[in-house]
Formats: sequence, C-alpha cells, structure tokens
Amino acid sequence: MSGYRRGSHTLYEIKYHPVWVTKYRYHVLKYHVLKGEVAHRARELIRQTCLGLDVRIEKGHVGKDHVHILGSSPPTLSPSDLMKKVGGPSSRKLQQEFAHLRKRYWGRHFWARGYFCATSGRVTEEQIRDYIEGHDQEPPDPDFTVGDSALADFQSSRPPKNPSTSSRGWFSSAPKASPTPLPGLDAFLQPLMPIFSHSSSQESFERYCTGLLTDLPRKTCDGIASAVADTTTERLQYLLTDADWEAVALDRQRTEQMAQASPAGGMLAIDDTTFPKQGKHSVGVTHQYCGELGKRANCQAFVTAEYVAEGPTPSTPMHWPISGRLFLPDDWASNEERRRRAHVPGEIERQSKIEIALDLIDRAIDWNVPFELVTADAAYGHFRDFFEGLEERELRYACAVKCNFGVRKPSEVQARREAPPPKRNGKFGRKPKRHPAPLYRVDGVISGLPKKAWETITWREGSKGPMRRQFTALPVHWGKGNQTRSVDDYRTTTSEEGWLIAERLPGEDGGESETKYYFSNLPAETPLKELAMAVRSRWPIEQFYQDSKQHCGLGDFQGRLWDGLHRHVALAMLSYSFLALTRWQAGSPSVLPTLPEVHRQVLLALLTDLVERWAQMKRPELGEPFAHLLSRAPPPKESRSVTK
Repeated sequence: MSGYRRGSHTLYEIKYHPVWVTKYRYHVLKYHVLKGEVAHRARELIRQTCLGLDVRIEKGHVGKDHVHILGSSPPTLSPSDLMKKVGGPSSRKLQQEFAHLRKRYWGRHFWARGYFCATSGRVTEEQIRDYIEGHDQEPPDPDFTVGDSALADFQSSRPPKNPSTSSRGWFSSAPKASPTPLPGLDAFLQPLMPIFSHSSSQESFERYCTGLLTDLPRKTCDGIASAVADTTTERLQYLLTDADWEAVALDRQRTEQMAQASPAGGMLAIDDTTFPKQGKHSVGVTHQYCGELGKRANCQAFVTAEYVAEGPTPSTPMHWPISGRLFLPDDWASNEERRRRAHVPGEIERQSKIEIALDLIDRAIDWNVPFELVTADAAYGHFRDFFEGLEERELRYACAVKCNFGVRKPSEVQARREAPPPKRNGKFGRKPKRHPAPLYRVDGVISGLPKKAWETITWREGSKGPMRRQFTALPVHWGKGNQTRSVDDYRTTTSEEGWLIAERLPGEDGGESETKYYFSNLPAETPLKELAMAVRSRWPIEQFYQDSKQHCGLGDFQGRLWDGLHRHVALAMLSYSFLALTRWQAGSPSVLPTLPEVHRQVLLALLTDLVERWAQMKRPELGEPFAHLLSRAPPPKESRSVTK
C-alpha cells in the first residue's frame, strides 16, 4: 500500500488536476499579467494556501494567464472548495500588493469564475505530468514551474542547481544568500546565541536575520526559506512560534550590547507604528487609526522606544530601537476566547499606550541605556498621566501637546500659594477651601505674545538645506482641574515650573502657518536653541519605522499569535541594530552614511559571498568602512571599485 496517504481513519489517494485562468483572458493575452514578481508571488500564495489545506502539490505551472497544478487532496476537500480557498485569498493579496492589477481588475476579482478540473483516474498521471512538463522551458524548480515569459526578469541572474546539494537544491526562487553566515553579521550575533537553547534554533536564528537583511519584497518565513540557503519554512516558523526563547530576553541582550557602543547623554523617543491587516483574527487587530494608511482601518498598533544619540551634528545621529510591545485593545483584552486563540499570556492585562510607554522607559532604565531626555508626540504628551509618570521617575522630557493643553501662569500660581488661607464666615458651615490658579489653553497663551517674542532658529541640516522655524518659549506650570475644585481634590494638579514652547513656519504671504506646541521640564536656564533642538529630536524614530519596514521587514509578519509577532519584531529590530552599528562604525560622527547606503553594502557582501561559492569569481571592493563584512579571506591584489 505504498504511496497512499493516511488519515486518522482513512487510507486514500485523491489527485486533482485543476486549471484556472485570469479574468478577461481574451484581453490579458497581450498584457501577460502573470509575469515577473506577480507570477512568483502567485506561486507563493498558492503554495501557502495548499499547505494550510493539506494539499500536496506534486507538479505545477504558472503560465501567461493560467495556472496548472497536480495535487493530492484529502477526502474532506472537494474541488470546488479547493478553488474557492485558493482563488479568493490569492486574488485579494495580489491586488493589494500590485497596484497595476487593481486598475486592471476592478471589484477584487483577479481569477475567472470558471475552472477545469480532472482526476488522475480519467486522465493518467503520466499524461498529466508530461503535459505540464511540456510547458515552456523548465527553470531550476522542477516541482512548480513558471513559463519563460514569466521568468524574463529573473532567468539571467539565476544560476543552475548545484548537484552536490540536496534534491531540493539551495533555493526555490532567486537566491539571496549562501549557506555560510556573513562574517560581520555572525560576529554581531554570537553574543546572542546563548538565548537559544538548541543548536537548530541558533541556526534558524542566523538564517532568519540573514533573510531580513536581503532585498526580498516580503520577508516572511516562506519568502526567506525560498531565497536563503540551508533553511526551510518549517524551521523558521518553528523559531517564531514554538522554539524556547523570549523576545524580551533578546531585546535586553541586544540593547545592553548596543548601549556599550553608544555615547552617553542621548535621548529616548517614544512612539507607535501600525501594521495594516485585512482579517480580524491576528492578535490585537481592531478598527483604529492607521498611520501607514492615513485613515481608520483594521490594523495592529505597536508601541516602541528608540535611543537617539546627541552628536555634534544632529542631522546624522546614531539611533537604534530598544524594545516594543503590542497595544491590546479592549475588545481583545476582555475576550477570553480571542486571547486563547492568539496565545496571549495571562499576565498581559489591558494597558493604555501611556502605560506601555512607561513600561518601555523602565526597561530602558534597567538595561542601562545612556539617555537623559524623553521625547514623544502629542499622542503621549497631551496626557498628564504620562508627565506624572516621567516626573515620578525623575526624568527630563520635551513632548508635544495639543492646542487645548492646560497650563497655569507662574505669577498667578505663586500668588495663590502666598495668599492667606480663607477664613470661615461665622461659626457654622464647612471651612472654605483653597482653589488653584486659573487654567489657560496653550493656544490662547501663545496667541497673545508679540511678534518680537519669536526667534528664527536653525536646528539641523536637512536633505534640502537648513531646517529653520520660528520658536518662542515662556515659563508655565502644566495643570488639570478648574477653579471650581479645591487644590486638595485628586482631580486637581499643578506641576513644577517648566517651559511652554511654540513653533511656527512663516507663510509666504507674511502670515504664519499652523502653530505646534510643546512642554518641557528642562532647567530654567536652558537657551531657546537647546529647547528647539530638544523638541525637534523625535524624527529618528519615524525614520526607523520607514527604514525598518523597507529594509528589515518590520511589518511583514503574517501570523496570528502573540509570541510570533513579538519575536518577529525583535528579530527585525536586531537586524536594524546591526545596520545602525555598521553605519556608526563606517564613518566619523560628523559624516555618517545613510542606512540605505549601508544596506546596499550588506547586499553587495551577500551577493559577493554567494558568487564566490558558485563561480569562484573575484570579490568586488567593498571599501574600507565595510571591509569587516567580508573578512573570510584577504582581498585580491588587483581589486576594482564598485559604483553604486
């Protein structure tokens, strides 16, 4: 009975040969929709879906406008169910990822409704295999092929399969990295290896980080396994979901390692980023404001903390992520069934973003991050609880606030404190209570200032020239609670004296643009320029979100579980930290390369290492700052520089 598949109570062999086409096939022929990245992404999505349905693909082909597969299906799955579950998700995801398909196929219908399906009982299996293998020239992956027209952009750079490797070969798509670790990355990861108890997890850890540093369009487990040698999708998935290690432990070890190489006197930036999602089962997903899309949508919100070095030129500071945590909305925190399905730990309770941010600040303090100032945008600075938490920890801060943020004037606060206590009228009745000073909106306070109170300040050099704005600052107390409440009421608070800072950009017509407001508890003798630089020092965390999503796959996690998401984010932060440290060591603090430039050098190192093992070709010149990335052998005597 060899060759048959087994179920719990069944022994079966059911093989289907479905064929389906793109919609409007008669129009698609001249456009060749299934080509290049679209064809490879379609194949990847079909494989993922069939793997989840327990359908084993034995042969497959992606043509110009149609797809063939020969697959072994379980008896519980009918051909119609198979086509629905393969066609629907792949159609939706292809149109999400490729904008030109949305214009061509309106209504989110990429595949035609009809399909052809035959079993190997009516047409022999040998005939089906010969029919599929006869389609076009066969590329290196014999189990699921793509036609010549679909491989036009990739065939020139794809080497033949190495016969000395396993039957699967190194890759199932365009190769990105060889089986041997990159020496520069391997040296960076070695101190972190003890976190993983098994050698197989350590190997998957290195392979996953290598995959995050490649130029794959989507850095998922399946995508990395198809392009990085000596690993599989199952090994990488096991690393994220079932392996014995903690994301927080990896964050701590990496942060302590990075803190030793970072200058003292830095800043700690707090913010959150969003990961758009289509479904509702991924942990923490809910309908909320999505900054990546600029509107309310289904997404996950992830709060992070970022270290920013205060260098001699703030235009190129060293910065790297510390840690992060997913924000769990109310409809998740109170739903035991959703928590159980997503494996949310029992000790994780409902916390606001303010509370998560304060926990991340505590981590930074415990992990010896060398910072002296905390900065955040108005989503955090507008809440007095955040300021109270920072002041309890005796930290300096400079945070943005909204226009209706409440402050009290120092002269009025001092007058109320020095005023004698109110006397009781008569012998009976309650004793009169003292009331706080009046509370003012910050926009009302700033609007009453004369023009001479504003000063034009240049705080750093931008990509398009000096960055300058008009700033003003005046001492105030932030507070809450109006005059009807007493000073002893728990809802009434008056802080110590700090700075109300305002910023505006003069308009072209002589008027002023929208004004931004900040509050800081920096010392009273702090110059206005230092105040301006402090409130404008939060931009590196926005750059981290952009670069890490583009170069390190921060937002590419496709799982649903709590641990999987946090482990993927921890590994993406680790990969970004490696690029940040390489960038810092590549030049002087005053002139640093950009992170995309460093990433290009890492890609060049990966490609050079791959080519050396396949063709024993000469090594390109990486340049002195990046020579340590490839320290396996001395450079050749006659080396040539590589242009960007």
